[in-house]
Amino acid sequence: MSEGLGAGAFLLSLSFLLIPVTGLFFGYRAKRHTWISVAIAVPGLIFLALRNGFVLVPSDILFLVSAVLYALYFNVNGKYCSDIPPVTQTCFQLISAGTICFIAYLVTEQSATQSVSEVWQWLVLSIVLATCLRFFFLLKAQSMSPEGQGAIVMTLEPVWVAILSAWWLNESLNTMALTGMAIIFLALVVNSIGSLLAGRKQKLAALGQPPIV
Repeated sequence: MSEGLGAGAFLLSLSFLLIPVTGLFFGYRAKRHTWISVAIAVPGLIFLALRNGFVLVPSDILFLVSAVLYALYFNVNGKYCSDIPPVTQTCFQLISAGTICFIAYLVTEQSATQSVSEVWQWLVLSIVLATCLRFFFLLKAQSMSPEGQGAIVMTLEPVWVAILSAWWLNESLNTMALTGMAIIFLALVVNSIGSLLAGRKQKLAALGQPPIV
């Protein structure tokens, strides 16, 4: 549905700001830098909405819903599934997602005009590289790295999507959309740096060393 994957990626990237917010339902207290980041991101969201006039298009709404659900997933995954090996966790999660999507396909897409045989190469690449391998690396990294460090790396995801969309799909974004994307990226950076500094401060406190100013 989307006519601008670059803008959609930045909307989806809001999930990294929403992870601590949705974590409130799991007893997690969001830190001050998180609320500052959310406050910064709101004008960016407004700019992205204004690129189409004073309304969010349906694809934008779905990207935002997906961001909220991904934030919930991240919290559930960290709280209840941290002891499950990454390969096992990836296998069960993707089997569950594939089963549900297959049922949805049978119900809603019986009149699909495009045949799988026309795009099977890209389908295989999407399944193996962009889905299975990506989820495995994400779950493996989540079990190995501090939250703040991983968040900083993940802020680059929407940037890469925007670059590839402009290069590969010849997408063009107006000034309003670029401004909104830049503001959201700033919010992601602020949140990531705040998480990293908070993690280092906590680690130094555990070691009995003075905190970083």
